[in-house]
Amino acid sequence: TVYIVNFWATWCMPCVAELPEFNALQQRYAGSPVKVLLVSLDFKENYPHKLARFLERKHMLPEVVWMTDTNPNVFIPLIEESWEGSIPATAIVAPGKGYKKFIEGSITERQVATIVNKLLNEK
Repeated sequence: TVYIVNFWATWCMPCVAELPEFNALQQRYAGSPVKVLLVSLDFKENYPHKLARFLERKHMLPEVVWMTDTNPNVFIPLIEESWEGSIPATAIVAPGKGYKKFIEGSITERQVATIVNKLLNEK
């Protein structure tokens, strides 16, 4: 399985702007060994009600989880040592192939699909 994991928040305008890219990825890889996961870094007071309403309004297709660890000094280096903490940020991971790419900043469906397609076509 190839995992596409995006770190984002409802208060982050670039994050919200790229959400349709993840809906498109979810649709593109439906039925494939690809998992799209959105990890919300929204504040505790916004979970679950504000986040749930936001996701419903945006008609989000991928699974969304909320990051319960609120100490970035703990979770950031566990995810990616070079991560400076800015969002949006996306990890593409293929554990069976020993592959991990971490992208800080906005991405497009096409950028991610180029990487994922190569991983899926490798033997």
